[in-house]
Amino acid sequence: MGLVTAVPAGEYGKAALEYLELWDDLRDQVVQVDNVRAALTLVHLGETRLGVVYATDAASLAEVHLVGLFPSESHPRIEYPVAVIGQSPSDAALEFLAFLRSDVTKSRLKQFGFLPANP
Repeated sequence: MGLVTAVPAGEYGKAALEYLELWDDLRDQVVQVDNVRAALTLVHLGETRLGVVYATDAASLAEVHLVGLFPSESHPRIEYPVAVIGQSPSDAALEFLAFLRSDVTKSRLKQFGFLPANP
């Protein structure tokens, strides 16, 4: 899994394992890596049997199969914030924000397992 002190997926995974009262028993067996894709790669290559990764990342590899999902209440909500900053944002920035909020984008993200964005 990702580093539990630096990588969001690791932080979420540790929180979920603590919620399930498994962290204390598993912490010494957990291999922590720099990012969630590295954790996924270890599973994909057979270097470890199980990994804690985002379901959306696991779905990107047909050879990797989900064996379970953590309950949503077991970890902080996973969000990908976006913002336009500055006193006078460029037209391109505003267009990109509108694109991210569009029904087309929402539909495409849903195809990949992401939940709808907040307005």
